[in-house]
Amino acid sequence: MLVLVRLLILIMMMMMMMKSDASSDVMTVSSGDTVLLDPDLVPVEKHWDIRWTHCHLVLNKDKKTCHHRRCELLTNGTLRFEQVQPQDAGNYTVEVFDKEGIRQAKRYFLLQVEESSSSISSNNSVVRSVVTCFVLLLFLLLILIIFIVRRRSQSTTSRGQMEDNVYMAMHSHHGNTEKQEEYKKEDDLVYVPFDPAALNM
Repeated sequence: MLVLVRLLILIMMMMMMMKSDASSDVMTVSSGDTVLLDPDLVPVEKHWDIRWTHCHLVLNKDKKTCHHRRCELLTNGTLRFEQVQPQDAGNYTVEVFDKEGIRQAKRYFLLQVEESSSSISSNNSVVRSVVTCFVLLLFLLLILIIFIVRRRSQSTTSRGQMEDNVYMAMHSHHGNTEKQEEYKKEDDLVYVPFDPAALNM
């Protein structure tokens, strides 16, 4: 019975260790802030290697700063960020290796970066500016289309009137006075209004 109790205690301790090994410490910061990810692990000897990893980041005793120069590995193993950006968010793993290369400790951090209110308001102002420009361009395009359509309809109307005026009765008889007098008489004819009711009487 005593063996069974010891075995249960051992299994429970292993499960607790596995749980603590897999769980992440969650750190939530605002964009632009400074943050320290402190592993607070076993006491670190001078020649031990502390390694921080993230998707495209590996920092250790040989490489202590990241490519964008906003994060650095301090001598006590803490990872310090200056002006945290949203792209810095994610899972970070810190591992401690002794001088023989044997891992002594491992810990996980989840860094969550919230956008600051100034960056959100600047994003909103950019969106408003883009929408305003788009609406103005649509309005100008509408005015241009109306102008072109009116211009075309006016030119079609004026061309139609000119074509009506082009065809006139022209009389040219080259000195034939008889014909000229005949046409003059036709022009001088008096027209009388016609009443169809008068015919039926």
